Amino acid sequence: MAKFVVAGRADCPHYAKAEVLADLLQRKLPDFRVHKICVHPNEWNQWLENTCVSNGWKHERSPLVWRELIDRGGRGMLLGGYSDFMEHIQGYYGITSDMTTDMMLKIAKENLQTKDLCMQEEAQRLTQLQPLNIWISSALHPTCYCMIPQLLDPKLFSSAPLISLHLLEDGGSEEALHALKMEAEDLSWPKLHSVTVHSHLDDSVFHRAHFIIFLDDWQQEQEEGEEAHDDQAVLRKVAGKYRHYGKLIDSRADKTVQVMVAGDSFVNLKCSLLLENAPSVDSGHFVAMGTQLACESSAQIAKKLGVMSADVTDVIIWGNISGRFYMDFQRTRVFRYKGAISGPSNFSQPLLEMAYNRKTFETDIMSLVSVQRSTITSRTKSAAAISATNGICSILQAWNKTRSSGKVFSLGVISKGEYNIPKGLVFSMPVIFNCGQWSVLPDLTITDELRIKIEDSISQLKTVSSGKYVPRAILVDLEPGTMDSDQSGPFGQIFRPDNFVVAQNSLTVPELTQQMFHAKNMMAACDPRHGRYLTVAAIFRGCMSMKEVDEQMLNVQNKNSSYFVEWIPNNVKTAVCDILPRGHKMAATFIGNSTSTQELFKCILEQFTAMFHRKAFLHQRGHG
Repeated sequence: MAKFVVAGRADCPHYAKAEVLADLLQRKLPDFRVHKICVHPNEWNQWLENTCVSNGWKHERSPLVWRELIDRGGRGMLLGGYSDFMEHIQGYYGITSDMTTDMMLKIAKENLQTKDLCMQEEAQRLTQLQPLNIWISSALHPTCYCMIPQLLDPKLFSSAPLISLHLLEDGGSEEALHALKMEAEDLSWPKLHSVTVHSHLDDSVFHRAHFIIFLDDWQQEQEEGEEAHDDQAVLRKVAGKYRHYGKLIDSRADKTVQVMVAGDSFVNLKCSLLLENAPSVDSGHFVAMGTQLACESSAQIAKKLGVMSADVTDVIIWGNISGRFYMDFQRTRVFRYKGAISGPSNFSQPLLEMAYNRKTFETDIMSLVSVQRSTITSRTKSAAAISATNGICSILQAWNKTRSSGKVFSLGVISKGEYNIPKGLVFSMPVIFNCGQWSVLPDLTITDELRIKIEDSISQLKTVSSGKYVPRAILVDLEPGTMDSDQSGPFGQIFRPDNFVVAQNSLTVPELTQQMFHAKNMMAACDPRHGRYLTVAAIFRGCMSMKEVDEQMLNVQNKNSSYFVEWIPNNVKTAVCDILPRGHKMAATFIGNSTSTQELFKCILEQFTAMFHRKAFLHQRGHG
């Protein structure tokens, strides 16, 4: 069977004559098949170049004719142009065409008109489809791999007929992005309209975006022999990038775009920078995800109470999601708890009434949650992608529902003065969704203890995000009283409180943790590296984050696991006292039970044996 492909410009007279002749042969000959490709003149040069490159051909004019050796779209053999096709037909089949020039021009004109009409109809069809454009920044993040199948689930965006995925990884590998695109297309979801990849911020980034999900994270991985990263340098990099993102959203995205920021670092700050630099978009369309923290808290509470994670509801997260955050259990309820009081499956009890010691319970849960994500990351060498995906999708599902489910979510949203939180500050608060809009949960009780914690988070967020302070300014007290006069003077308000350094060196939590385990700081004549720790207690004092303390202690254990016995689980105890040490901002005390103390007894034994052999303990008297 002869299979031919005739391709050409829509306005080409020779293409018109070739296709008419091919149609005639197909009608007369039972084993002759032809496939025609009509290309618009504006697209012909690019199409011809791509086709020739992919097949290894050389051809410059319209039409282009080749034979298909197996199936359509498979391997082909170039026949040539118009003259080559006519000679081939005449030689093999003895048929020629006597079409006049006027007829050729007339058919070419009709072909062009038909092609224009088809392109207009296709554009109109695509406009009527209106696929939902979802952009994912940092598309090579592990969370994106877990999230793509969930985004294409028909239950998540039930009102959207089609979904277009746009995968962005600024400075990322194009090969990895194309591989991810292939995997997404292989899912064969009926709602998937198209997948595009972007390895840099080109002109199409965020164009007509309806949803944007930011997964970007700057992990401060310190290599051996490398100095610690400059937090201010990282902060400047984050701020610069997200200001640029905000401007792109403002100029290119759909005005109803909904933006979500997830990750493990600077989450509140990123969300704040985006909405500040996209003034044309409603500030209520920007949220920072705190749901992952709430779910992790529910899981730890469930373990303590012996119930399933889904049985613990309405845990509230206040503050800085990736910094100083605090858990509030005033609305938390527990279902199916096997205790003295029980009931049907819809019966629940307040968590605070079930906790024996409320303060200890809250401290324990806070400590467990603070290290949960870092523990997963250290063991899997990857981000906690599954829990992050669950948090993102649960928010998207509630955000797109036409009616409220009554479920409480913890989100970083812009404050309008609720609960005396400063206006314009992105702060994690409890919210509920209704008809595609969120609102802060009213009528919550703010105790004095909770107010102190909220103010602490506000102070941290202001320090990071406020622009009224002089950047990189440090004032060192050289003479007594000089610092006080500067701080109380007319220019004192433009500096942060921590810009004033008064006769002391500030230590960070990582530095304190490293110093605690250093042999030179041990108050015993033994080297802990020559033994193994049985139990350890670390007590920190000062204004610091419990999360940061737990993360640093966990890092020390992971890096020095050979110095800890494996047969005593949970052999490290950590405590934080917020009372400042006298004369310092923070301090730490370390108490350890180590097998290296055998060096002391070994030394005593050796010295006593030597002394005994010399009989140095006997008083020698001379005889005269």
